[in-house]
This record gives sequence, C-alpha cells and structure tokens, in this order.
Amino acid sequence: MTNTKPTAITELLLADAQLAVLGGCLPTTALTALAAELDTVGYAALQVMTPTLYRLCLDTLGESPWRRMESLKQAAPKTRLLATLSVTQLFGTELVDSTVREACIDQLSEAGIGILRWTDVTVDPELTKEAVAFTQEQGMKAQLSLRWNARMNNAVADVCKQAAAVEEVTADALVISDTSGNLSPARLTRLVEQLKATSHLPLQLHMSEATGIASASALAALEAGLAGVDTALSAFSMGYSFPPTETLVATLAESKLDTGLSLTKLEAIAGNARALRLKYAAKDTASPGLDVRLLKHHLPAYTLRDLEESLENEQASELFEDALAHINTVRLAAGEPVMTESVSQVLVKQTVLNVLCDSPFQSLTSDYQQLLKNNLRLSEKNISDLAERVAESLIDDNKTVKSLEDYATALTQWSSADIAAKAGDSKSTLMDYVFYPKETLKLLQQQDVSDAVAAKLESAGVEASDAEVYTVSVDGKAYVVSVDSNGQVNGIVPPSQN
Repeated sequence: MTNTKPTAITELLLADAQLAVLGGCLPTTALTALAAELDTVGYAALQVMTPTLYRLCLDTLGESPWRRMESLKQAAPKTRLLATLSVTQLFGTELVDSTVREACIDQLSEAGIGILRWTDVTVDPELTKEAVAFTQEQGMKAQLSLRWNARMNNAVADVCKQAAAVEEVTADALVISDTSGNLSPARLTRLVEQLKATSHLPLQLHMSEATGIASASALAALEAGLAGVDTALSAFSMGYSFPPTETLVATLAESKLDTGLSLTKLEAIAGNARALRLKYAAKDTASPGLDVRLLKHHLPAYTLRDLEESLENEQASELFEDALAHINTVRLAAGEPVMTESVSQVLVKQTVLNVLCDSPFQSLTSDYQQLLKNNLRLSEKNISDLAERVAESLIDDNKTVKSLEDYATALTQWSSADIAAKAGDSKSTLMDYVFYPKETLKLLQQQDVSDAVAAKLESAGVEASDAEVYTVSVDGKAYVVSVDSNGQVNGIVPPSQN
C-alpha cells in the first residue's frame, strides 16, 4: 500500500543529531538562530529534548532544560516541538502519584512541547495508557516508540508484539526505533506492512544512518505505507547520526511521497549549520561516514562512539575489537536491558573495565551494580532506576511522595537552606529534581556560587555583565578574576574579599 500523503519529516538537529555529532555540547544560545530558520521550512516537528540532553543541560551545560525548550519555542513558534520521555521514568514508580505526573506533563506543554514521544511503552501498558491520557489532555500529540532489536530471532514479530501490547492505548502515532541502523529495506517493508495490517496509527521511522542503509530502508518503507521519517540536516547527519534531510527530500521530490520541503531553503540553512559545527569542532566525535560493524554486532551507534572514546581516554584504543566482541556479554549478564543511551554508557564503562583487567567482572562499577539491581526490579516490581534513587535519597520509611510540596520539603531537608530557597516554588526546578536530583543540586549550587561571585565583584566595583568569571589560585590563595569578551582582565577580587 503506497502512502499518498506528503511524507512527514521530523528534524533531529536540535537534539539527537547534535548529541550524536557533538556530544550535546551546544548551548541554547548557539541553537536559537538555527531553530528560527528551521521554523520556516515546514517540518512536521523539531525534536528539542531527550532524557540524555535533559541530564546534560543540568550536569554539563549548566542551564535549565525548561528554559531551553521555552527559548526554542520562542524561536520556532510555527513548528511543533517534540520531546522524548520514558514512561518508566515518570510513571513506573509508586513514589510519584498522579498529581506530580500531571504537573510534569503540564509543565512540558507550558514550555512549548507539542509532541511527546514515549519510550519503554511495553513495560506496563496500563502506565503507558495513563501517560498518553495525560499528554492528550494537555493538547499534545502522543507517540509510542517501538524498539527494533536485531538480536532477537524474529525481530519483526517482536516489534509487532510490542505494538499489540499497546493496541488499546489511543496514541497518535507509532515510531519504529532502530538505533543500530540494522533494519534492511526488506525487513522494514515487511514490518510496516504487518503493523499497518493491525493498526490504524501513522508509522514514523527513527533510524541511525551509521551503517549506511537507513535512507534506502526509509524509501522502501514509505512505499509500503510509512508516514514519516526522522532526519538530520546534512551538516549533522551520517556517521553515528541520522539520514540527511536533504537527501530524502531530493529523493522524494515530484513523487506522491514528496515532502513539500524546499531543497533550496534547506541548503542555505545547512551552510549555517556547518559553520556552527566547525565552531565547536573541538567537541566533534569525528565519527566515520559508515560503520558496518554495527551490522555484525547489532549495537546502537552511540555505543560504538562511547566505546571508542572511553578506550581512547584510557590510552587503550588497541583493545577496541576485544571490547566490541565483549560488550554483548556484559549486556547479557545484566539481563539484556533495553539499550537506551544511559544504559549503553553503563555497559561501556563495565566493558572497558573488563578488557583492562586480567579477568572479566573481577570488579564491577557502581553503575553496573545498580543496573543489575534495577533491571531485576523493573521486571518484577516495575520500579525504575529513577524511583529507586529518589527513594534512597529522599524518602524515609517508604513514605509515598504525594505532591510537589513533598518534593520541595525533601529538597529542603536534603540540601542546604540557601539552595532550597534558590529553587523556591519553581515547578521546573522541582521537576528537574524529580528526574535528576544530584545534577539539579549541582546546577543550583553553581548558580548560587555564580550569584555570590557577582555580588563580590559588584562590591569591588567591577562590572560583571558580559564577563567570564574565574577562580585563580596563587601561592595557595584564591583570587576571583573577571575577564571581558575581548579577553581583557577587568577586575580582580583579592582573597580578603572573596
């Protein structure tokens, strides 16, 4: 069955693609101009947030993920923004009741999100149904992500089984997710045909281009009835990223599957995107154009990227092939958890440790031990990693968290009063704390220190605007130094004042 509607293109440049290419290092200020340009193209959606990017905002970029979403919505008001969220992370815990869940979904809507793509949807279909209901009540579209696992004996049947498990969930679309780039045109065509035979929902493809077959697979599947494809503008595509937007637009032009997007307009924006990538070249993963090893090992592209980087950091790049052959053993020992990016990072660390040691598993990382524990609990009790961390960090005597006020109280008890005051009544800050307590506290502490330094500079008569602030140690004494945008030192606060 051939699709007769224009192909819906979701652009990944602002989230997954820049994560794959630059490790998510781009701050919001670097993306708003591009977002404004992308808003003129006519995309079905712009992806702006994922769980990994959310954590990076708090832990590495030092900025609020909520402000990021709001800023990108202001820059791109005409296009739906898409965020990815795990069902188990928000709904798979008895410690967070419906009031908190509803507040989180409401906050996403207020931040400008128009589509929520839910992952981990088959862990508990009833929770998925609740997540979708909350999403749609706030006027957002709900997509359900179905994971392709090439290591399954019958991977096509497995995805169809996932779809059947959530067939009573009134979602707006199903997404076939292949992070390893292994779905061949024939298999994907067969999968699309079988899914369309049992579901009326539009089908979207999210597939890594690391093996080089994603564009061909997408074209074949579109002919079979696929409704849309996730792509990345050429400057941030290929390698461990996703199929290039321009290639698919050109391929489908003047056909029944024409995307309706202007190749000329995309070309101009791609030039600006290339300039941005060059500006942050020091963070570039320098991933290969293609990596056919993914076809053999059935691993997500980001797993190979992290494995290469970790071994390089250990000055043991020569052990890459050994680590690549060993990582599936590490995954199997953990009960074959779903290879999300966060799980992949845990497995990579344990794999590297194993190949560096005389014998595998003689030492376990704390994250891997936690994964062993949590993966068992997810199967038996439907308790997520997040829920367990919140429980251990905040809740005494198995008290159930009933509201945002309980989180605020816990925040006050667990951290210093000045940091709790910094959070105030901000729903977004409290939601950060629900998802990533340690990273949120780190960000709040950084803000607290930054404010304190600014106050010291002001008291010393130093103009703090448009300046970078550094702490420099000289002979064991700390000096606070302000440097302007031209690299000139415009103020020093001596040890007696800081």
